[in-house]
Amino acid sequence: MEEAVDNAVDLCIKENILADILIKCRSEVASMLLTEFDEKLYKKSIYREGYEDGHELGVSEGYERGIDEGHRRGVSEGYERGVDEGHQRGVSEGYERGIDDGRKRGKQEGFDEAREQAIRSSISMLKSIGMPDDKAAALIAKNYSIQQEEISDILKKYK
Repeated sequence: MEEAVDNAVDLCIKENILADILIKCRSEVASMLLTEFDEKLYKKSIYREGYEDGHELGVSEGYERGIDEGHRRGVSEGYERGVDEGHQRGVSEGYERGIDDGRKRGKQEGFDEAREQAIRSSISMLKSIGMPDDKAAALIAKNYSIQQEEISDILKKYK
């Protein structure tokens, strides 16, 4: 302990810290430091400094871990929300496409039904004026630009 006090006094003199007093009263200052030194207080202060350093380091490391964990959680939650949003958008777009496809199919089926009805009505009218089936079918095939077989198929459906 005396050596530590002597080294401290030497360092203070070298660094010009209270040098004039320490040069004049070196032995009194050293004696006072040695008799006034409280080992328990010293240990307590060393412990406190270590605790503060450790606490500061812990806070820093905890902060970094928290950032990492928060980022992982954010990515996970963001992914789930993205999947939900994507699903909703897909359902909405799929619904609109389905409506468009249904309209197209409905228009085509409506057109096909109206065409068949017109062909049946035309044949019925031609038959009512005495035209034979084969001649009526040939005339209608020419006017509707379809094959006679298609006319035969239409007629078979409705017999």
